[in-house]
Amino acid sequence: MKEKKLMFVNIDASKKLKASIYLYKDKKNNCLINLHKVFENETTFSGDDFFASFCKLRNWVYKKGQLFPMCKGALINVYPSRMSRQMSNGMKAYYLTLGKQAEMNDIVDIFEPIREDEIIKLSTSEQQTEYFKKWIKSL
Repeated sequence: MKEKKLMFVNIDASKKLKASIYLYKDKKNNCLINLHKVFENETTFSGDDFFASFCKLRNWVYKKGQLFPMCKGALINVYPSRMSRQMSNGMKAYYLTLGKQAEMNDIVDIFEPIREDEIIKLSTSEQQTEYFKKWIKSL
């Protein structure tokens, strides 16, 4: 089990909340993220990879308190390729720029903290998926 510290923030950064998450795989090879003591005692999110689990966590936290995790995987222009999902269990994704093919130097860890000036790029998982589709069409 691997622990990560995350900061959650609302879009205008007026509200912040610190939390710990724990990443692990179960016996069926599902990727699980356990969110420790945020809104409730403990909540676990499961998916085929950690990005899928992270999207479920993001949706839940947004519905509960309109908060976004302050990490690269929550930015509107960060999304994993099928290959990166398979090779990294969804832990790596690409910075995407409309009209530009993603390259190796665009790869980021989805749990890497963001800078304060990137808060305006935080998004819901639905907005992120829409941006990814728009990026695909722009190539």
